[in-house]
Amino acid sequence: MTRRELIGLLAGSTAAHAWQVPQGARRTVPLVCLQSRCLKAVEYTDLGDIARQLGAEGVDLTVMPGGHVEPRNSSVDLVRALEVMQGQGLDVPIITTALTRPADYTARAVLALSGMTGVKLFRTGYWQSGDLSAGERSAGAVRRDVLGLAAIGREYNIAPVLHNRPGGFGQTVREFNAALAGLSAATAGICFDPGNAVLETGSWENELKLALPRLRAVALRDVTRAGGKECPLGQGVVDFDRFLAALARAGFTGPLSVHVDYAPADVPGAVSRDLDFVKRRLRSAYPHSTS
Repeated sequence: MTRRELIGLLAGSTAAHAWQVPQGARRTVPLVCLQSRCLKAVEYTDLGDIARQLGAEGVDLTVMPGGHVEPRNSSVDLVRALEVMQGQGLDVPIITTALTRPADYTARAVLALSGMTGVKLFRTGYWQSGDLSAGERSAGAVRRDVLGLAAIGREYNIAPVLHNRPGGFGQTVREFNAALAGLSAATAGICFDPGNAVLETGSWENELKLALPRLRAVALRDVTRAGGKECPLGQGVVDFDRFLAALARAGFTGPLSVHVDYAPADVPGAVSRDLDFVKRRLRSAYPHSTS
């Protein structure tokens, strides 16, 4: 798909205009978003209404194989999905993708359509340890991929963020910082996950300090002390009052993506509870801020 074809697809779309941030507008408190994977059984046509009713202020939309938007169908479904969210008064500041290679044939369409409709960030996929050689060569390989994705994103005002998680490259923030050395946060940033930081290092505090210079988004999840299993927010080892206060002191106002990946029996109830948990604690951490 050429750039001209993409522009033609967006011409006349309400999303092309409705998603523009008003000039001079600036958030002073993070936007509480629902990571849409937990509602994967819900079609994107209904996702906005349900997410809003459950208490989300925004949506972190999955645009990946098996997600709410299949990348190969993005030329049809992605703008429609964004229009659905906007029609329910929800922002989509970030999307979750599986992109790790700029040569991926879906990359340009996904990033162009997202960026041109106002999405500012895309979470990349993951570089598995088996895909990379060790040490600095791993960082160098990831860096080349990220630079390629960032170059495509820059054309459409959307930037990549890398998500720390156990089991692959980026288990620690230090690995990401090695790959992103010399790059600004505007070029490529970090989506920091305190639950994953605890699983890998035993603590989120030092990892957050390393991430702050490149912090663009936050993935919120909690883990149990015994076994390190994911659990409802506030029922595990992450002290969210301290964590959100640290974000406030750093002046962070990017999206908070709430992940409900612990397979609750009552998914709507769990989603509503976790979203409310975050919003109540944000009011304490950012007492003098407005959205």
